[in-house]
Amino acid sequence: MTISLRRADLLHLLTDSGVRVTLGAVSTYGSIRLASEEEVSAENTPSLNAQLSIIKIVTGTLPGLSGGVVLTAAGASYRVHRHSMVGDGESTDIVAYPTTAPTADFWTEGAILLPWASRIAGAAPSPAFDLDTILGAPILVLEAEVAAQGTDPRLNVKVQDCTTAGGTFVDCGYAFDEIADEGGLRVLALDRAEVERYIRLVPVVTGDDDPEFWCGAGVLDVAVPR
Repeated sequence: MTISLRRADLLHLLTDSGVRVTLGAVSTYGSIRLASEEEVSAENTPSLNAQLSIIKIVTGTLPGLSGGVVLTAAGASYRVHRHSMVGDGESTDIVAYPTTAPTADFWTEGAILLPWASRIAGAAPSPAFDLDTILGAPILVLEAEVAAQGTDPRLNVKVQDCTTAGGTFVDCGYAFDEIADEGGLRVLALDRAEVERYIRLVPVVTGDDDPEFWCGAGVLDVAVPR
């Protein structure tokens, strides 16, 4: 008698304050929460460990529940990793993860084009970079310190492109704004439709009395959700 009352109380509680949980044509009510750090570390899940959730339902209210099936909870889709009865067996905890990664406000990845180093007149260009590795919008960033030496030192960095990594690179019309002896940070957004697949950066240092800049540049892979 105690067990049946406990089940009835749990059903009432989850129906009153829980969320709808649906598997196939069957729905029930449950509670949902993000798994704790300890619970996450104990699981061996594919890729989305940090987003593991624990969905609690009354045992037996979702026929067909098994590892790998997809259910919905509070309107979101989850794939079941495992499930087990807890306590007196009247409730079941479902360990699940979202079927799609949550969308961030934005995301960036990056790569170095010109490693941070001293550059003087005749400095070498960067290695070729494959823009096909960029998923979002390619944003180039150049930073230079106050000129290390020279009279009227100037740093100009232009972009060259080519259809192949080992071909002949030519100016493509993109260049950072000039940096003078005070140094600075420059940002340049590329229109992928206007440049070939491979690009490189060509630093040009000018001035008198052996001008020199410490500088570096990279490419950011920037995406904004739509």
